[in-house]
Amino acid sequence: PRGIDLDEADILVQSRESLQDKRLYAYSPLGMNWEMLPGYFYSLLENLMPETWPIRLIPSCLGLLEILLFGILSKKLISEIQNKNAEWVDTLFPMAVFSLCSWHFYYSRILGTITGSPGWAMLVFLLAGSTKKFSPILLLFTSTISLLWYTSLRISIFFHAAEQLIFEKNFRKSVIVALSIPLTLCVIYFSNSPLQQFFTRGSYNLETPDGNVW
Repeated sequence: PRGIDLDEADILVQSRESLQDKRLYAYSPLGMNWEMLPGYFYSLLENLMPETWPIRLIPSCLGLLEILLFGILSKKLISEIQNKNAEWVDTLFPMAVFSLCSWHFYYSRILGTITGSPGWAMLVFLLAGSTKKFSPILLLFTSTISLLWYTSLRISIFFHAAEQLIFEKNFRKSVIVALSIPLTLCVIYFSNSPLQQFFTRGSYNLETPDGNVW
């Protein structure tokens, strides 16, 4: 359809065919080996709406949820800085800046593997940084899903989250977050994708034009 690029169509077609063949992949067997979990999510919702709607409607809804999560995260950070509970009005400016950020603006309007991954990352940070009673299973599930959703972004954020938890001497949560790595590898192992794709996707955004990895 007009306005739909090749990558967007390919993600839907590959995930749809994979579900029809009942062969699940953690990473696409064709092309750039991108993550298949977002594609499965789009394909399942595709049955509830006209064929091309998921390509625009789902990213937009995920983008709005990310703005809300960013507001919650901002409120938490402002409260910590001011040593008192921040008001929601204090989060309006950071939420407005985030919503107009060109990176967020673009990826909230296309279908792609990165679409929705910042939301998963922020959810991990909120769960890991919560001082209230938390569910270890929920934190482990969220961290694992976020790694499978977009490995090449989340692998770097994962190390930042683990580093922060260790710095705060919150070893219980750091162990739970660390367990998401072997759990993710188990999911990949039982799918039809080779384990090595986790590491190649994980270093995808770290490779410089001259071929070095940093």
